[in-house]
Amino acid sequence: FQNIPQNATLAQRSKTRAVSPNEASIKISDGNIGLTFDGSSGLMRGMENQKYGIQMESSIDFLVYNSSNGQGQNSGAYIFRPEGTLPLLNRGDKLNLTVVEGPLFSEMRQTFAPWLHLSTRVYGNRDWAELMWRVGPIPFADNLGKEISMRVSSSVSSGDEFYTDSNGRDMLKRVVNYRPTWDLQVSEPVAGNYYPLTAALAIHDDKSEMAVLLDRACGGTSLNSGDLEFMVHRRILADDARGVGEALNETECGCRDCHCAGLRVAGTTGLVLASATDGPGLRRQVQARKESPLVTAFRAITSMDRVSPLSGIQGKFPDNVSVMTFHAQDAASILIRLAHMYQAMESSSHSRTAKVDLQSLLPGKQITEIHEKSLSANQDLGSITGTTVVSVDPMQIRTFVVKHKPASSSSSSSSSLAGGLAAAF
Repeated sequence: FQNIPQNATLAQRSKTRAVSPNEASIKISDGNIGLTFDGSSGLMRGMENQKYGIQMESSIDFLVYNSSNGQGQNSGAYIFRPEGTLPLLNRGDKLNLTVVEGPLFSEMRQTFAPWLHLSTRVYGNRDWAELMWRVGPIPFADNLGKEISMRVSSSVSSGDEFYTDSNGRDMLKRVVNYRPTWDLQVSEPVAGNYYPLTAALAIHDDKSEMAVLLDRACGGTSLNSGDLEFMVHRRILADDARGVGEALNETECGCRDCHCAGLRVAGTTGLVLASATDGPGLRRQVQARKESPLVTAFRAITSMDRVSPLSGIQGKFPDNVSVMTFHAQDAASILIRLAHMYQAMESSSHSRTAKVDLQSLLPGKQITEIHEKSLSANQDLGSITGTTVVSVDPMQIRTFVVKHKPASSSSSSSSSLAGGLAAAF
């Protein structure tokens, strides 16, 4: 190694080992999150969040639905219609477990099948777990299409109620085998309770909340009390007669009517467990990280000199508001959208009107005009004068065009630099 400062600390290596079937209980824990696994079966059996004092039985498994084919409506690209009852994956007597422990995270790797793997990871600086799954190629030697879902089971007493997101914004209450505006005649007990998800699926009771935060759109449900289920992969051999004219049989080589291996799919899902009071706040925090992850960039340096920190935000910014858009229209105006992250009555501490000082988003600049716009920014809703502070109500999105000029020369050079950085976005 070259050019390492004398006070630098070298990274520690992680330790990896196979788990013996004789180990009755293996726990991985970093920070507040702890997960317990059964060495004999290879399954997870418990989860805890010490920060909120929540501990409960919990497990993760995969379901394999055989796609309906030749019995009326087929499953396909547009239709989910499984055949038969709820099928658990045939995973043999036990799962192969490998535990990885390092300075930054701990991880348990499970092999459910040669084509199905799950790594469950906990970090020392996070209050949730990450589920990193790899599925495929889905086998079809039995000439049956298959639709694979992951199911997280817990002791949350959610009954027949669960919550799904609406385009990442409102959380909508769902009830198994029920519709609020008509009497539902249940003919599809599984597919009829699947709902579209873009961000989150959650359950709760009086004491705790559990949720999964997604990295892509999919379908999901909670067919049993305490369960969270969502689709991860599909391979179907028949067409659903909805206009595409081909089966959802995607392969690695791009053909359809062939024997090539099917696609492999990988994803990362956040798993949140918290108290009923703090659950919505933690869920929204993880959702924001999933939707807008931190982007890291690097540049070449000529020395190991310490770089002075700078920020595009000056002062404290409300933790229940996100900056949805920050776009420089020209050298003197910026389009800003502010979105409240919570809906009314969702959180006792966060579902409140927030005050945002637009000046805090433009350090080193002086705001000269503020014009509120419609959501699409093509209609003027009026000007804001006499203040740079605006309010944002729960679930509200407000759009502004802010005109600015350089601040006075008395501003610090660091503020000017930060303002220039912000205006470049």
